[in-house]
Amino acid sequence: FQMSAMCILLPIILAFYYGEVQPLVSFFVTATVFFALGFIFNAFFERKTLDLKSSAILLSLVFFLLSAVGAIPYVYNHIFDGGNILTQLSNSYFESASGYTTTGFTLIKDVDSLPKSIVFYRSVTEWVGGISIVFLLLAFFYPEGTMSHMLKLIGIEKTMGRLKRVMANVAFVYIIYGIIFSVLMYFFVAKDPLNIISLIFTTISTGGFSPTS
Repeated sequence: FQMSAMCILLPIILAFYYGEVQPLVSFFVTATVFFALGFIFNAFFERKTLDLKSSAILLSLVFFLLSAVGAIPYVYNHIFDGGNILTQLSNSYFESASGYTTTGFTLIKDVDSLPKSIVFYRSVTEWVGGISIVFLLLAFFYPEGTMSHMLKLIGIEKTMGRLKRVMANVAFVYIIYGIIFSVLMYFFVAKDPLNIISLIFTTISTGGFSPTS
């Protein structure tokens, strides 16, 4: 949750740059809620080894909460305006869950009409989701050895002491690929940095959110 809050600083900077006040406020609210949840879980909850069933439940709960908090900008900016409040909430949650789970399905018909910072935020949710899936699988399924075979296949011999290092390596790979592909696309495909970075974020995470209609 704290990592998600830190990544929302990117859309905050973009909204400030383009003078998009309403999206800016919604990002601040979202980041604050993420930071608060991360602090509460870190400070007040007991740390203990989980069995496979508890790990699976916790993993599902994490993505449920990620999606719920991540839906705030869609609701606050009335992205799905026109229906009743229940429809707006459910559509916003669906869009957020699609991002954080890197599914990539969207209910937004006209992406080009959205504020630029919202378009970028959608891609950020998929980028965070891609890293989070790897990290959460490594973290939650460690005790049972469930991931040991898969980890050997991808060349990771994981120990509890190296978990943070593995996470840092995963993030590093995402960032390096992002830089390389952004440079290549800028010189050979398009000149719009925002669309390029948004597309790279969603592509590296194997998502499907396009920055244009």
